[in-house]
Amino acid sequence: MDVELVGATIDHLGARCESNWLARMRKTKHSGQFFSKGYFAWDLPAHVVVGLRGFFAEEKRTIFSPKDHSKGYFAWKDTWDDKEISLLNNESVYFAPPNPTAVASLENFLDSIKDEIEQQLAYSWTIYNVRAWSVRPGGAYGPNAWHSDGVSLYRRKLMFYLDPPNEHNGSLEFIDRSEQIRVLESKLPQCILFDSGILKHRARPPSSGVRPSIEVTTIPSNQTCTKSVFAGHAALVPKSVDDEIAARLEASQFRHSTASRILREVRRLPHSIKKALHGGREGDKFALSSRRSPIMSSPLSLIVGGGPHFKYDGWINLDPITGPNNRFSIFLNETTVFPIPSGIIQIVYLTDRMRELHNKTLVRILKEARRVIAEHGNLVAKTPLDPGPRSLEEFVRLVEDVGFVVRSAAANEVCARFKNIPHIDAMKGGKFYCHAVPS
Repeated sequence: MDVELVGATIDHLGARCESNWLARMRKTKHSGQFFSKGYFAWDLPAHVVVGLRGFFAEEKRTIFSPKDHSKGYFAWKDTWDDKEISLLNNESVYFAPPNPTAVASLENFLDSIKDEIEQQLAYSWTIYNVRAWSVRPGGAYGPNAWHSDGVSLYRRKLMFYLDPPNEHNGSLEFIDRSEQIRVLESKLPQCILFDSGILKHRARPPSSGVRPSIEVTTIPSNQTCTKSVFAGHAALVPKSVDDEIAARLEASQFRHSTASRILREVRRLPHSIKKALHGGREGDKFALSSRRSPIMSSPLSLIVGGGPHFKYDGWINLDPITGPNNRFSIFLNETTVFPIPSGIIQIVYLTDRMRELHNKTLVRILKEARRVIAEHGNLVAKTPLDPGPRSLEEFVRLVEDVGFVVRSAAANEVCARFKNIPHIDAMKGGKFYCHAVPS
């Protein structure tokens, strides 16, 4: 078992939990603010804030230590140098698990919003770590630097800000799904759910004093549970999430691969960058910068049938064949579930491999493409002029039947518009191209 395998396990578990949730709610696709923007926030009532202050009791004050993680968890990093540890402790004040009264305040509040969280995520969830720390002015390392949490696409966080987030008290800055820089600002203390595993973000330190914050990290679960887990400040992810999924992935993985996970561009440990960005304009809860982020990773794209050697930044490859760049395979059949959350993919590219699929399997793949594609995303399909067990007209009809509108079937037009898709124009003369958008 390794972190990469755990991340893949969480992704497959998340897809299963989401699929079950959608079926239970009799939906084929979910929509909401979290899916369209990547965040959702609540005002914290005064009595909740009073209770949560117990997380920052002076007697609970501690220091960051690389050894501070439970036995059943992977460490945040394998090796640390003294400078890194010193920077973390100089820029923030860390706190050990609080007294039962403070824990009860957190759990009671989460109980009151658990159904709304579930509605935003479209799956049942559970907590796997709770941490508390206060940020000092001027911090620029660790959580104070731009980063995405990585490990899994389904690793989402709730952040609690006990002082109204603003320029003076400190806040959270992140880049939403439309690549706009957003800053959490409010006249009231806040709790925000955001897509921390994917979206770049950083803490905004206060101008004076400290900014107390509580972090609650969640992963999908078969049943929602708001019980707090304190695994330590250096804990990354549990070593065991779902033994059945992990065993299946481990048995089918590419045995000789030393390459990184197909999602490496979003699965990095927190890392610092040299250039910081300035804040946005004032707003209600969020100030929105008028410029796009120069540090955002390319929007996530998905290729279905990229083969065992496909490897491009910003792309997720789902293919039945494992290889050096595709450690874990996915079977394409009538029950396939993409290990990807709904609504996060900007481009879905279906390759020639779709020609080999019978209609029931192709429909399943198209339905999953419709689920994971972003609100303003694009579906691009390429298939031989002889599309196999269906006519080209039937192929187009299947695409439209699952909730897409075909915009173009002109090869030159599709290739020109999507020239950034790897090998999009390979053997163009013998291929049929289709560009569609969500209806």
